[in-house]
Amino acid sequence: MERTTTLELQKNKESMKRIFEEAWSKGNLEVLDEVVAPSFKQHQYDRPSTREGFKAIIQEVRTAFPDLKVTLEDSVAADDKVWMLVTCRGTHLGQFKGLRPTGRRFEITEVHIGRFENGKGVEHWGVSDMARLMEQLGVTK
Repeated sequence: MERTTTLELQKNKESMKRIFEEAWSKGNLEVLDEVVAPSFKQHQYDRPSTREGFKAIIQEVRTAFPDLKVTLEDSVAADDKVWMLVTCRGTHLGQFKGLRPTGRRFEITEVHIGRFENGKGVEHWGVSDMARLMEQLGVTK
């Protein structure tokens, strides 16, 4: 594998940051057409592993949590990957995974890894603290 230049690493970090700040936090799904390759594969969600499937996931989550805010806590880029630690906050105002709105607020931590080619995301892995989310929504204790 060819070494990634400092400029490419910065571009990859900026692209991943835009996914969280613009798509997840603001609902601007068009940004994904700019920073995610059409051949994109995601490995976190139970939906089609495509760029369009990723858009549908974001839309579904933003419908359940319309005030969703994702805050970047830390990030590291090396070779073709970017790792990000984020904090997600929001209010449960729409249906989510079969759960009717509770009106409760939540705050959880997530870790994400993105793989990039030519400045565009081609793969994504993520770990969300779903147990903590469900606890905060009052589903579990």
